[in-house]
Amino acid sequence: MALLGLGAGLAGCGPSAEQKRQEAERLRQERQAQAELQRCRRDQKAISELTGQIQGQTKELAKLNAERYEASPRPEPPSPALAARFTQEDRELDELRYRERLRNWEVLEQQRYGHWIDEQQNRRDRLRGQLQTNGTLLRRIAPELMAEAGGSALNAEAVARATRCNPADFGLQDSAPAGSSSRAAAN
Repeated sequence: MALLGLGAGLAGCGPSAEQKRQEAERLRQERQAQAELQRCRRDQKAISELTGQIQGQTKELAKLNAERYEASPRPEPPSPALAARFTQEDRELDELRYRERLRNWEVLEQQRYGHWIDEQQNRRDRLRGQLQTNGTLLRRIAPELMAEAGGSALNAEAVARATRCNPADFGLQDSAPAGSSSRAAAN
């Protein structure tokens, strides 16, 4: 009878099924967090490079979109004070020359503006293509870093976490790199 009482007493001292389940869940979460931290450290360099490129290309695209066309200086019309000293024929000749210079300037300016528009569009297309490529690569590595599904906007908080790879960000204790504690103990 004493043995039966001792067995019942020992059974009551062990962890309950709920405690075992909670401990198993805690261990599973810790293993998952460790795996995420290892993945973060593995991908950290690639993520840093890609996010840096995306940020630079986004700034360059915004700067490009803010650029405004600057026309070349318009030809100066004949000076009325100077024209007053000339004969009527000379004034008319000056006016004709001015109008011709103005027409030539307008034609050249239209060509120059058209070339500028084409160049701007080519630069935009190139930047958008680079952004799309880098966004696709980043999505393959870590889709949570992109703020929108098809766009190139970054989730700043997720990027900071992924480039830091701080164990605390993954719910782990900030521990020293493997092997450093044994080195410290040896010293």
